[in-house]
Amino acid sequence: MNLPDLGATPAYNFLIAAAGGSADDVAAASEAATTATNTFNTRLAKNIIDLKDEGLNIIEWDSNELVSDIIANPISFGIADTSTPCTVSIGAPLDPTFSNPSPNCVDLNLDPNLLLFVDGVHPNGVAHSLAAERAANAIAANLAPVPVPASLPMLLSVVAVAGFAARRRAKTA
Repeated sequence: MNLPDLGATPAYNFLIAAAGGSADDVAAASEAATTATNTFNTRLAKNIIDLKDEGLNIIEWDSNELVSDIIANPISFGIADTSTPCTVSIGAPLDPTFSNPSPNCVDLNLDPNLLLFVDGVHPNGVAHSLAAERAANAIAANLAPVPVPASLPMLLSVVAVAGFAARRRAKTA
């Protein structure tokens, strides 16, 4: 699983804006985070290829694609807002515990499932459910079926062994 685009998360917008940064500063920070994400994902992909070359069976799925899909078409995923986190505290944008004193979506009676991010970087439960579904599908699509013994030959074998055992018992009795 690779990283989603960190430059698309609200954390950079809120942190830079809270520090008095301009729109250009926010854009530069977002671009730098996107570059860092792409660098990480490229290196991860190379490492996975190397491990597969050594014979490991690694099943991949693209979390970057999932978050990009949600951001590109949020309504189709039941998301109303992809840029505002549930926790709105600038001082603690990465606090997923809702323990900061600033209001958050729960305090404001907003459904946190309508906001893609619960804090500055972490997606909500809807996104996690979609991620779990896609990961499970990737695993299911890449697992070789386990051969199961045919039931009829197994049944016949058990009957034959039981028959031989019964016949042997009858001869010794």
